[in-house]
Amino acid sequence: MRRDGLRSALRLRRLAQAEARRQLADRLDAQTAAEAMVGEADAAIEREQAAALDLVAGDEVVEAFIAWLPAGRKVRAQAEALRQAAVAETARARAVLTAARSALHAAERVASAREAAIAKRLRRRQGFPVAELAQRPSAEKGR
Repeated sequence: MRRDGLRSALRLRRLAQAEARRQLADRLDAQTAAEAMVGEADAAIEREQAAALDLVAGDEVVEAFIAWLPAGRKVRAQAEALRQAAVAETARARAVLTAARSALHAAERVASAREAAIAKRLRRRQGFPVAELAQRPSAEKGR
């Protein structure tokens, strides 16, 4: 059985594209989770700040907020760093998917061109006897 390198290349390109899609989906999930962490950190800071600014709250609430705020900002900064890393990874995964799509399309174009060339050769072979008869002088046709 003859191996077909182009068929193998197409199969590998399709697998690479599917894997790139899965990787992008994973990166998008990670980015969404990181964005949620930033949102939660922002919400926690806003909640604590609102509690500290409440006119009914005592000094101990304000002091607790002042003591907590550096830790809250640190958590927010860590979440933001994770978000930025996730955004960068998502961009990289998108680029990998774009490259995989381009490689697949190129392989498909090569396969299509090869199929067209094979079909053209077959048509030429099948049409050759008719074309040969058409080129003979008319005296020979009558024989």
